[in-house]
This record gives sequence, C-alpha cells and structure tokens, in this order.
Amino acid sequence: MCSPYVSDEIQTRGANFGSHLYLDNAPRISVNPIDSAEVTIAEFAAESPQSRISAPIQNEDAILLSLQLRDWPTHIVWENGREQSPWNARCGETIIYDLRRDPRIMINQPFRKLAFHIPRATFDAIEEEAKSPPTGDISYRPGVGVADPRISNIGSALIHEIVSPEEADRLFVGYMILALSAHVATAYGNFEPNSRLAKGGLAPWQAKRAKDMLGADLSAKLELKDLACECGLSVSHFSQAFRGSTGMPPHQWRIKRRLDVAKAMMRDSSATLAEIAITCGFTDQSHFTRTFTRETGTSPGQWRRCVGV
Repeated sequence: MCSPYVSDEIQTRGANFGSHLYLDNAPRISVNPIDSAEVTIAEFAAESPQSRISAPIQNEDAILLSLQLRDWPTHIVWENGREQSPWNARCGETIIYDLRRDPRIMINQPFRKLAFHIPRATFDAIEEEAKSPPTGDISYRPGVGVADPRISNIGSALIHEIVSPEEADRLFVGYMILALSAHVATAYGNFEPNSRLAKGGLAPWQAKRAKDMLGADLSAKLELKDLACECGLSVSHFSQAFRGSTGMPPHQWRIKRRLDVAKAMMRDSSATLAEIAITCGFTDQSHFTRTFTRETGTSPGQWRRCVGV
C-alpha cells in the first residue's frame, strides 16, 4: 500500500472540521461543557468518495471517536506511517484515533459516521472536579471498532442537534458530552469517578438561583458551567444535585418550563403559534411543534383546540 503521507496539514475543528476526509461544511456543533477546551461533534458522510488516503489531521493531544452509522468493510488505518491490520467496521461500532499519532485511513467506499473531537483538556477538567488520578492515555487497538452501547446511545441522542445546530439545546448537548467524556475516561482510561459527591440535592438558594436562570430568559444560550458557577459548585456536582432536587436534568427542566409557558400562552392569549414559539425560546414554529409533540404526544394546534381556545 502506498505511503499515507501528504504535505498539507488539515485542522480538525472549526470551518475545516472534516477536511481530512475531503468534506466541506460537515454538520457540526461545538460545546464547552466544563470550562475546558471545546468538544466538537460532527456528522461525516459521503456516498461516492474518491478513492484516496485521508489528509493529515492537526497533531494535538486529543482523541477522535468515530461512531460508525453504516458498515465500513475492510477499514484500513495507519498510525505514524505504519499500516494496521484491516478491520470490518460495523454500524454501531466506535473507532478511537489518537491525534498525536498521525492517524490516516483509506477512503475507498461510502461512509457515514459521527465524530467526537475530545481534547485532553476536557479529561483534565473532569479529573480535577472529581479529584481523580490522571486518566492517562486512552486505551484502544488502532483501527479496531468496539461495540460500546453508551457511546452509541449518546450518539443517537445527538444526531438531531448536529443536523439542526440552530435548534440545538446547548444544555442538553453539554450534559451528553460531559457524560460521554466521563465514560470514555473511565472505560478506556484510568479515571475514577468520585463516589464522595454529595447524594442530596441543591440548597434552597441554589435551586432558586438555577431555576431563575433557566426560566428568566427562555431563549438565552445557557451552558452547564454557567449554572454551576452561579451555585458555587463544580459542573459534575451541580448536575447531580440539580437532578436530586428536581428529578430531572437541567435541560429537561428547561424544556418543561418552556412548554408550561407555551401552554399558558395558548390558553390565555390570542398569540399565534409562531409568536409563542419565539417567546418560549424555540427557533421557529416547526421546532416548537416537534418538541411539543414529542413531549406531550399531541401537536400544539390539537392541544389548543382541546382546551377550547
């Protein structure tokens, strides 16, 4: 097989994320869940790619998780110029790449996958919050897929957020990425979750402050770290304590609040559904309708007719 090396270096994130696979404008979203370097999630897909070796990716202390969304028979990988044994990657398997090792792949067939770019700084921040020993190197076999249902389930939950980033709930995405990063650090590294985190909920003032922030401006782009900072807690501790106090994670509480306000407006005002959608923090009426129907089992228009408005 020919050498995978080419001369130009390709950035993995920002506008060029996906350029190593010769893709332009791959759907993606970046979040900063725990006051660390950004984690980027993108969907990479091509039906008729040109047969060639992937371009270089920027050398950095980060990993790239690749969740296969379709089978990739005879997946061929190089690390540091050394060809690895081929692997028949199946839909649902995850392949890990260490970006310090100059990973390249042979692109010679249609593909679709979800990619998670996780910098070392994300693992460092999780370790600091949990007072855990260093995660260390992420353990994997180059080019070999693993069936990891937790990664697969998180990927499935994030697909819509990536395809429609303008509608993305950043609280939800941050919550999922925090869970994903902690899982990867635990399952493939030396991270030890801190079992000493408080089992109870938030103090009354903390719960009030968090709910005030979540409900004051339903269109505000909040992230978990903003809420945790206001409550004087780490992100992990806040997430657990908020759920202990309310029975749901922050993003789900906010969705419920948005829908409660929307129902009140539909019941007590003549505002159009489009006006209600914007007031309640949805991107547009279509976004509002999808969320309302998913959460209640009926459309906003049907609900409004049932209550006689």
